[in-house]
Amino acid sequence: MGSKQTPAGPARRHLPGLRAAVLAAGLVLAAGCGIIGGSGTPEESAGGTPAPGSSGAGGAPGGPVKRGGPYNADQLAEALKAPIPKLVPTHDITKGRFGGLQVALDAIDPNTIPPEVKVTPAKCKAAIWSGPGKQALANSPAAFVQFGDPEASNQSEPAVFAWSVLIDAAGKDPKSALGKRAEGCSRIRIGYQGVTTTLAEQPAPEIGTGARATILSTSDGSSPRTWIVTYAGNGYIGEVLVQGPAKRAQVNAIATAAAQKAQQTLG
Repeated sequence: MGSKQTPAGPARRHLPGLRAAVLAAGLVLAAGCGIIGGSGTPEESAGGTPAPGSSGAGGAPGGPVKRGGPYNADQLAEALKAPIPKLVPTHDITKGRFGGLQVALDAIDPNTIPPEVKVTPAKCKAAIWSGPGKQALANSPAAFVQFGDPEASNQSEPAVFAWSVLIDAAGKDPKSALGKRAEGCSRIRIGYQGVTTTLAEQPAPEIGTGARATILSTSDGSSPRTWIVTYAGNGYIGEVLVQGPAKRAQVNAIATAAAQKAQQTLG
């Protein structure tokens, strides 16, 4: 997969603690997953397969867009080409089936959290939400891209990175990706071996046909704070992840720019 050259060259960013991942052994909630990294094609790196209609990196666009979908991976990739305030794309867009992309593999699935992991409040385990779930969208065409600060290499302070994701929602209700809120569960703590991952619900920007936002943070400070904003569109689902010292206004501006481009391109 090729790389884009930016003025100061923000690097491909590994995303420790983007969303706590239940490891294959089923015993540990690990902060340390990376959305991007590895070698080979995007699909090979993530263990997935190319999505229908995807021409691969550098291929032709995926044909005329039908408002409301279904959308193929190339069409979704075109809709990711939005100017993001203060950030620039750092690498080529990654395309594939959503279930095979690392951005899906890193999501928290409350159904697979083992009993050794403590969820507080306990009644909120089923209400854990950290963006679109892999199960329902595993075979859906999807695409995502990373953005970084072009001045990052000239700064001593932590930089802001963002990821924009689009997923085809053909035959599904896009709003289902927003999950179901439960009373008393706006702040959920997930603990294991002395480290706590906190999901704190936030006011979402008014984008798409509905949106939801949360902040993920870890108690030991090993991972930068990450904002997760998911929005429903016309036959598609969008997600924006922002990591680093970003304020709410910047997060909302990034999510709004991404959602507006998606609406202009896809409907």
